[in-house]
Amino acid sequence: MTISEAQRRFFAVLVCMTFVCSENVSGQPSGITLFVGNNVSDDVSVFAVQRDGTLVEIVNSPFSAGEDVQAIALTEDGTHLAVSNAGKSMFFEELWLFNIDSAGGMTPVPNSPFQTGDAPLGMAIGGSELIFVPSAADDVVWVFEIDGDDLTSPPGNPFQSTIFPNEIAVTPDNRYVYTSHLFGGISGWRVNANGSLTPLPGSPFATPNDGFELLVTPDGRHLYLAGGLSNDIAGYDIRDDGVLVPLPGSPFASGGTSAVNLAMNPGGDYLFVVHVVSETVTNLARAVDGSLTLVPGSSQFVGSDARKAVASDDHLFVTDDSSISGGVGVMVYSIGEVGLLTLVPGSPFAAGSRPQDMVLFIPPNGSGDGDGDGDVDLRDFFALGKCFSGPDGGPILAGCAPFDTDGDSDVDFADFSIMQRLFTGSL
Repeated sequence: MTISEAQRRFFAVLVCMTFVCSENVSGQPSGITLFVGNNVSDDVSVFAVQRDGTLVEIVNSPFSAGEDVQAIALTEDGTHLAVSNAGKSMFFEELWLFNIDSAGGMTPVPNSPFQTGDAPLGMAIGGSELIFVPSAADDVVWVFEIDGDDLTSPPGNPFQSTIFPNEIAVTPDNRYVYTSHLFGGISGWRVNANGSLTPLPGSPFATPNDGFELLVTPDGRHLYLAGGLSNDIAGYDIRDDGVLVPLPGSPFASGGTSAVNLAMNPGGDYLFVVHVVSETVTNLARAVDGSLTLVPGSSQFVGSDARKAVASDDHLFVTDDSSISGGVGVMVYSIGEVGLLTLVPGSPFAAGSRPQDMVLFIPPNGSGDGDGDGDVDLRDFFALGKCFSGPDGGPILAGCAPFDTDGDSDVDFADFSIMQRLFTGSL
């Protein structure tokens, strides 16, 4: 089936008739969105990320998120945000679950909060369903499955770990999950079909240093562990069975003092390391074999208490939580072609009191943002009309991939319907 120019123009008119009735409804954020958990002000600040990396706080932000926000995690599809608290009691804490709308707004599900274990210092979400929460004081890992507005537990929950599980990471295919331990070692589990965990052979795996944040690369091939005062990064190959094998040359020098937090760009080219003693962030280039090399001149001073980092392919975001009264906020750096970091004007961008954990949502290809300006507006709808091919009407024209929102290799009324839900404004 082919579409004539007259039909395309008719489609553009249809767009004009329809957009005025569109609303900002529930669903994944339509543009790159940064969520910042604020430990002392007990809330989450939400920012729309502009093309130049500047942050614009969305309407109604910040959103209340329980007492002593500790860790936050986002589902892969961007529709739910989970928040752990660390201020309820010495025996149990709370886990909040929020629905996310297309602007990034947060609404707690009716059954929030849920109970989890003591000292939930880290959190990870596998895909769009399973939430993994290590309980450092209980030496266990809790698993919850998102079921509508409720959380359910798999058989055997929680699952025994070794002493003080600190941070947690899950592989992109959701087959394996790993926890670091403050006094060394990495525990690994296979994730079963019902959400339960089975320890991997050889777990816990030896580490050359203490265990702070650990990170699984976007391609699922490697795992890295921040070594704290040892000032280095341990690297591992992830075998097909989930077993960890140390990389040749590991551990790798981090380029700063007291490496505690890690981030990687979606392309997997660079590992960013946050240091709490030197108060710096450095950039390590990742080779095909997983080895890491410090990018010369990449070290940047963050502030008096550097904390968490997240990254897109263009920008790096780092929290400075040195102030409990006003909150210093988020430092933003542009990532140059050779990995050099340049501070974005306007940094730091103010968040709540003691901003700590962060997650970044990056819409997948087919997000509807045809002009790449971080939103879905009338300009994108007009461009959609020019890209319209009809059912089974491919191939997709050059520059039209963002409008294949359902991923079926054409641009048709199904994509138009999805873009209506993603619509954020007229300009």
